[in-house]
Amino acid sequence: MLLITPAFTMGLMKIPQKKSSIVVRLSLALACIGLLGITTMLVSYWISEKAEDDSLAINIAGSLRMQSYKIGLMSIDRSPNAEEFLQTKNKMDNTWNHPVFNKIRYEKPHISELYDKAFLNWQDVVTEMNSTHSNRDIQAILNQQVALLDQLVAAIQIDAEQKVRSFRLVQIIALFTTLFVSGLVMYALKVKVEQPLSTLTHAAKRISQGDFAYRIAPMEANELGILAETLNTMNGAIGYMYENLEKQVDEKTDALQKSNTTLQFLYDTARFIIEHSPEGINFDEIVSRLSLVTGVQDIELCLMTNVGNSPYLQIKPESDVDHELCAAQNCDKCLSSRGVVETSANETIYRFLLNREQRQFGLIVCRLPAAQTLSIWQEQLIQSVTDQLAIGLSLKTDEDQSRRVAVLQERNAIARELHDSLAQALSYLKIQVTRLNSAINKEDKSTMEDVADELKQGLNNAYRQLRELLTTFRLKVDGSGLKSALDATVKQLSEQSNLKIN
Repeated sequence: MLLITPAFTMGLMKIPQKKSSIVVRLSLALACIGLLGITTMLVSYWISEKAEDDSLAINIAGSLRMQSYKIGLMSIDRSPNAEEFLQTKNKMDNTWNHPVFNKIRYEKPHISELYDKAFLNWQDVVTEMNSTHSNRDIQAILNQQVALLDQLVAAIQIDAEQKVRSFRLVQIIALFTTLFVSGLVMYALKVKVEQPLSTLTHAAKRISQGDFAYRIAPMEANELGILAETLNTMNGAIGYMYENLEKQVDEKTDALQKSNTTLQFLYDTARFIIEHSPEGINFDEIVSRLSLVTGVQDIELCLMTNVGNSPYLQIKPESDVDHELCAAQNCDKCLSSRGVVETSANETIYRFLLNREQRQFGLIVCRLPAAQTLSIWQEQLIQSVTDQLAIGLSLKTDEDQSRRVAVLQERNAIARELHDSLAQALSYLKIQVTRLNSAINKEDKSTMEDVADELKQGLNNAYRQLRELLTTFRLKVDGSGLKSALDATVKQLSEQSNLKIN
């Protein structure tokens, strides 16, 4: 999910809003091409409209020559058909008054001048043909009239050809103008659209490959230029977020690695304390690893006596030469500073007490340079190690106490056995000795013999009870169980005698 950061928003606000739209330019170019085509079509239509009656005018003008010759031939004939001559003359007049001549005369003054000249000459020709009867004169007059008509036809033909040439010229101009404008449009498309799009495509590929430092060169202030600025801003925002994500991942990785190292250290410490008796714990190794894991160089472990007023073991860092062993000092100051961070101009001191069930076993002292403090995880790790050491030392104390209780119980059992067996026998022998002394004083021989028998029997009983007690207290039931202890005792007795014991 793409996060919209303040930097990205500010970047979008910086994009120029005033632009020369490439769409507008292309639309204008296409509009010019369309307008050029429409103009060409209109001009061509106008020229073709003007040239529409030219062929008819040439045909009508050409027919005047034939009609002139026809009337001339009728005039040469001395007995023409009056009705046919009148029809031909009326047809000739209608031809002269044809609407196509009116249109041409209105639009073309030079043709109108030739027309008027030929028409006036024709009226003169008609008058002369009526007044003369010479074939030669009629032929000369007709030739002159035909020459004027030829000039009229030629003028109309030249005008028609001029229109055709104009039409061709318009088509050629329109063609080359269209090609020129199309070339400009294609060039504009290549320079203004294709090249910027290629640049934008290349930039998109670079961004997709993870190159968030890539930037597009400034472009013209149009839609593609705004898109380029937007891509640059977006790429910068993505790069910024990517760097932050990498930093966060690195921080999380370091934190996980640190947590893993811390847990591994706590596990190793707990296992080390459990596997070794308190006398066999290597406190130097624990303190050294604690200093390595936390990064605190000056860590000191001080174990106190049971009374808690002087240290009996002090573990210091190898680089510590400033602090002397405090074996002769009193520990009340350290014990009374629990939870208090002592600061001075040169250092900051943390004290973590090894305290369990209202018993003080010692403390761990951490010294840092001035103005530096322990982080939360460092305090928690050192406190956890302190608690583990306190538990180990507490177990040692409980074990020693259990051993003392076991010894006392064993002594009470021995005392009861001695009192109930050997002590009774010795008391009995003591009584018999008193009787023996009394019989010796009285020289009572029978009593002395009786006492001697009693003493002998009492000593045998006492020796037997003593052997029984020794055998009882020598028999040990270890972890292998009672059967193994009995087997070992039977084997020992069998080796010492010829007795067969089942």
